[in-house]
Amino acid sequence: MKPRSEKGAQTRLNIIRAASDLFHARGVAATSPDQVIEASGTGKGQFYYYFASKEGLVHAVLENYLEEIRAGRNPACAEIATWEDLERWFRVHLESHKHFGMTRGCPFGTIGSGVTEKDELVRQDLNLIFEVMRSNLAAFFIRERAAGGTSTQARPEEIADFCIAVVQGAMLMGKIKRDPRTVEAIIRTTLAHIRPGSAPTAHETGDFEPEQVAPMSEDEGALLRREVRELRHELELIRADSERVSASLHASLVGESDRQAAQAGRNEKEIDDKRPLRHSEQR
Repeated sequence: MKPRSEKGAQTRLNIIRAASDLFHARGVAATSPDQVIEASGTGKGQFYYYFASKEGLVHAVLENYLEEIRAGRNPACAEIATWEDLERWFRVHLESHKHFGMTRGCPFGTIGSGVTEKDELVRQDLNLIFEVMRSNLAAFFIRERAAGGTSTQARPEEIADFCIAVVQGAMLMGKIKRDPRTVEAIIRTTLAHIRPGSAPTAHETGDFEPEQVAPMSEDEGALLRREVRELRHELELIRADSERVSASLHASLVGESDRQAAQAGRNEKEIDDKRPLRHSEQR
């Protein structure tokens, strides 16, 4: 349900922010509506006015993340133009990890770990967030590959997926070990393997020999630029699909809420009809 006033919008946002923090700390399954209500300082009536189900609340939390990403307020999905930006992207996750005493993982990964086959809308929301992240990384690696600036021949999209997987795994290991040095070492090793001029030597690793990648031809550069356009187009299709599913879910949630309210009204009427008349009413 959409808020009808500025105060209502703030109440809804308070609920979303409280739920976001609890989902990040405990996971979706371990967070109850009562805990969200208490953490947000709202009442049950306010909570259920805006969110008819827990799935609707999770969807709203992820939509709020997407709004932050579109507005450029989420550094985890910032555009990457240089190797320094890439290193900063890795360290954004590490600093967030350290801020919470190495007790939490990635907020997107934490929600994603609880997704089941029934949570299609939530899965699509998460997929869109990770696609934005992947597209930003892949666009950078495409440019670097065209200039001969990577130390691997893997496709840019594969390197982007690799970086995201590294962050997710590193944050899990950091959470288990409660030690930021584990995450720092993983970041250093990852950058050393993909950044030109900083790859480990054979003496350091035993047998690692970094591949030398020649600068791309004009035709290969044109092909990569087309891949970037295709990535952006695919992202737009995913976003449009997510918005359609979101609208469909919203309509079904509103319909279910109205149905429950109508049923409650009928139940009350039946109770009133069956209630014995008091002596004053009989007269």
